[in-house]
Amino acid sequence: MESLRDFLAESINATHRLNDALGFDQVLAALQPLPDILPNLPRAAESLETLINLSTAEINEVCREVKHLKQTIIDAMDKQIERDERQRIHERLAGQIIEERKRLLKKHQDFLAGRRQEGANFGDDTAPLRPPSSRAPMTKDLAYLRAQKWGCRSSAATLLRRRWPDWRRAL
Repeated sequence: MESLRDFLAESINATHRLNDALGFDQVLAALQPLPDILPNLPRAAESLETLINLSTAEINEVCREVKHLKQTIIDAMDKQIERDERQRIHERLAGQIIEERKRLLKKHQDFLAGRRQEGANFGDDTAPLRPPSSRAPMTKDLAYLRAQKWGCRSSAATLLRRRWPDWRRAL
């Protein structure tokens, strides 16, 4: 091949004849004056075959590497997609839990508002709201009666105040 290039570079007429050749016969006629190229042609073909084989081997190696990288990328993307799906599921469940809690809070607030309104009437229906206590809320025990008998009103008030937190806890 190099000798052909050298010949064409040296001979302008041969270059013009080769460029103007339209058919196989004309191309062959343009190359006829190149007798030194023919003996080197089999070696040039062998070197081209060797280059083709080396290139094919490199291409096969690159293809294997590309397939491996492709599989690695697909695996990584699958894992990312699974993580994203799990994250979306968790976010959706968290949103549902929040909505359920808001609904329960609203329901509880409505219940308390209704009870407050019922309690404002001071009717008999408020008595069931109080849990039963261990003792009666405002019983007059012996200490209270003695304090009242002896005219110690402040002592009686103190005794009642001591009892008041027990009564309030019973609510």
